[in-house]
Amino acid sequence: MNVKKNPQTGKFTFDEWMHLAQNNPEQFELERKKVIDSVIEQCPEAQQLKLKQIQFRIDGIRRKYKKNGLVCAQVLCAEMEYAFHEFNDTLQQLVKKPDPPKPTLVVVKR
Repeated sequence: MNVKKNPQTGKFTFDEWMHLAQNNPEQFELERKKVIDSVIEQCPEAQQLKLKQIQFRIDGIRRKYKKNGLVCAQVLCAEMEYAFHEFNDTLQQLVKKPDPPKPTLVVVKR
């Protein structure tokens, strides 16, 4: 079976990542960090700090829940959902049409 490598995940297939995580967690973390740093470095410089801050928060959650992968995934999912709704609210405010001007009464003297 010819399995293609995913360019976003570096030189490993999913199965190879899984094998590495199960058999050599330290190496898995090093490779994972390399791939993440590489992706961030490919982004525009103006966005890199924000992306590094987001990754720092993700890594903190992963450390906090390292004993329970399911809870970690649920917390990360909730964080992403919250961020999406916050982004969507901001976007809706930006595209919201301004209220039409209210009619005013003008008194004309003769």
